[in-house]
Amino acid sequence: MLKFKFLICLIGLLCGSVSCERYKNIWFPKINRATLHREFTKNQFDHVHIDHQNISQITKGLLWELTAVKKLEIELCQVRTIEEGAFKRMARMEKLSLKHNLLEEIKNNVFKDLSIEELDLSNNQIKTISEQAFADMRQLRSINLSNNKIAVYHNKWFADTQKLHEINFENNLIKVLPETIFGINFFTFSYMSFIFSHNQIEEIDEKAFKKVFYLNKLYLDHNTITTLPRNLFSWTHRVEDLRLDHNRIVCTALNIKHVKKYNVDDNPWNQECLQAFKNGEDGTVTSSTTPLPSTTSTKRSRDNFIRIG
Repeated sequence: MLKFKFLICLIGLLCGSVSCERYKNIWFPKINRATLHREFTKNQFDHVHIDHQNISQITKGLLWELTAVKKLEIELCQVRTIEEGAFKRMARMEKLSLKHNLLEEIKNNVFKDLSIEELDLSNNQIKTISEQAFADMRQLRSINLSNNKIAVYHNKWFADTQKLHEINFENNLIKVLPETIFGINFFTFSYMSFIFSHNQIEEIDEKAFKKVFYLNKLYLDHNTITTLPRNLFSWTHRVEDLRLDHNRIVCTALNIKHVKKYNVDDNPWNQECLQAFKNGEDGTVTSSTTPLPSTTSTKRSRDNFIRIG
């Protein structure tokens, strides 16, 4: 792999020397600003990875050279804020990872008009997400917001993301799932996956999954749910894998005739109610906690790659 060490000029908030990689066997011990600019222009890197640097804010000029990048990872860099328009020149970007930083808020228009398909914001300190934070992300297929401090879920976040098929909110502080969690104008015939494990969910609106016709994974385990609306799946034609284990369910009349597999272990069930619940289903009760394979794309490219950190 090609490796670089250079004084950080491209990223003004970084300091010290860094090493970079791409798929060629060439070594540059140090590169000045002019050479660095030529390298990015000439090589048109497709994959850039930055880690263990001190970047408190991602600004408009921070990644100015990276117009050809398809995959960008800025991880473990103590990022706290993102300036509006910071990624504006990165029209080709398909995958963006900002995990393991210190983000507390996602503001409107940060990702506006981008073609991002996979967005990873996990393992931050996110408490607030503006209503239009993910507006116009029409190519978005999966988003990971696990391991944050989100307490309120808004159904306007994903109103314009018609290609979205997987959202992960595991290990947050969410208490309520509102009506039409994707917004009143959203509908899809694709298989969807919702991960809400390890939250504080105690209430789910009867129409939460309205216009979601197929569910691949619905993980509601490790919450504080006591009961579920009987017609929660009235719009749903099929649920592949439902997890309700480790809640506080004593009795529920949830209609599960379209559920293929579910886990309801470790709840304080009334035994008569549990038996009636089981008798009313067509799927298979299971104690397995092995997840189905993720629907998120795992294809990898052998395009140009650079690593900083």
